Amino acid sequence: MELKGEAFFDVVKDSLRVFKVKTNATTSTVLGTSFNIREKDDLKDAKISLYTGKVLVSVEGNTESWAIVPGESFIYENGETFIEEFDADFSFDAGNESIDVNDIELERLLNFLEERFKYKFKNETHVKNKNVTLRINKTDSLEQILVILSIINNSNYEVNSTTKQILISEN
Repeated sequence: MELKGEAFFDVVKDSLRVFKVKTNATTSTVLGTSFNIREKDDLKDAKISLYTGKVLVSVEGNTESWAIVPGESFIYENGETFIEEFDADFSFDAGNESIDVNDIELERLLNFLEERFKYKFKNETHVKNKNVTLRINKTDSLEQILVILSIINNSNYEVNSTTKQILISEN
């Protein structure tokens, strides 16, 4: 299969058949897995993020191949290859409309929010050893999520949109 753009795949394991996805620069070989491939507008840059199973990635013109495991992304950018980790539990890339956060460390949730909304949380001493349970919808704004967190954690979240920082304090 050839791909231009982005797609999420959930491939059923079949030991008799190999499933391959080819972009401008990469080929992903799959045997029963779920993953996302994002190719940047007709460039040779690509990002393959794995949620379940295993994927073998090769780059056009390169004899080396890379195996990635769940929670890893293979990135090919400007002729360079590298693998970075991501939190597969906190991702809308898999086509999810919501993420269920069940008894997760608040600190881990704040890391996700920092990455998603490009804000930095300050005074994180109030989040140590606290867990949260909630549902985050893909369409939820940062402000909507902070209102819920303030209620369930008895904390205040002051947003400074100029500095892109959020100060946390207890009620």
